[in-house]
Amino acid sequence: MLNDLFFADFGGALAQPPHWAPNIVTWKNYTSSDEDWEYVAHASQQLGARPRVDPGWEPGLQPVAVDWDGPRFGGETVIRPRLGQGGFRARVSAAYDWRCAITGSVLTPALQAAHIRPYAIGGEHEVSNGLLLRSDVHILFDRGYLTVTPDFRLQVSDRLRKDSGNGVAYYEMQERGELIALPPSAGEQPDPKHLAWHLNEVFMAR
Repeated sequence: MLNDLFFADFGGALAQPPHWAPNIVTWKNYTSSDEDWEYVAHASQQLGARPRVDPGWEPGLQPVAVDWDGPRFGGETVIRPRLGQGGFRARVSAAYDWRCAITGSVLTPALQAAHIRPYAIGGEHEVSNGLLLRSDVHILFDRGYLTVTPDFRLQVSDRLRKDSGNGVAYYEMQERGELIALPPSAGEQPDPKHLAWHLNEVFMAR
């Protein structure tokens, strides 16, 4: 349970403390001996006057009782596996020499064959409709934070920085204008038509 969460109005967020390190991605605490303490204390006073989530402040919020001795799993469900997915992954992995097309990672258990145009909406199990991506990069690609342009260059949405406060390595790669790693066979390289579709339909340009 998180208490005393302060919410800034849209567009009214405060800047991070002057000495905030860009590699802080989880949490940070401050004491009165920290060089940013005066700024943090002032910011806390400003935020403290704004709406917050607190069971004692909001009568409608009730604690949730968790029965740790109850069932650990729900009922069984039926799934419909995507036919041909295994073969697709094997072909894409071999085409990219078991290396992430964007990060260059060779951590095999974390590599996934990503569809550029999703299979669920008609995309085919073709190597030219695939990219071998590390699992976290695959998620960013599917959600539109990253895309690959028809000329095979990484493009990163400003939303990645806004939503996560991170992504420095991707922005640096975009600035360098590097080509992603491509299969040596032209017939196995991503189809520019599929990449253009992802750029226009999935990528979060703003």
